[in-house]
Amino acid sequence: MNGYSYFDTFNKYYVIEKTKNGEYRYASTGSLALHKRENEYELEWWSGRTNIPNQSIEVKPEYNEYYQDSIEHPWKDKDANYIMRWLNYWTTGEFSIVYSENIKEYVDSLNQAGIF
Repeated sequence: MNGYSYFDTFNKYYVIEKTKNGEYRYASTGSLALHKRENEYELEWWSGRTNIPNQSIEVKPEYNEYYQDSIEHPWKDKDANYIMRWLNYWTTGEFSIVYSENIKEYVDSLNQAGIF
């Protein structure tokens, strides 16, 4: 069974990730996708464009074992607060939602400043 769920933000709000290496990343569309493929969930930034590949998001080792027999999608009928807590619990990064007029410039400035 394949399952798909997307977490989208709009109106200049974006989900950003601070990876365990201290690098900041974002999806230009503001979308995250959680897919179930072959009994494993895969979490990735969803670019929504053919010229920009999706990027995988690293999850904790116990993640797949916990969800391998789950029939229901973990994000089904959940609100944004639940999804953000879920992301911060199950991934190796730190996620937050930010407002930005220019997300690329904002994330570049975080990475250049070394705000880790």
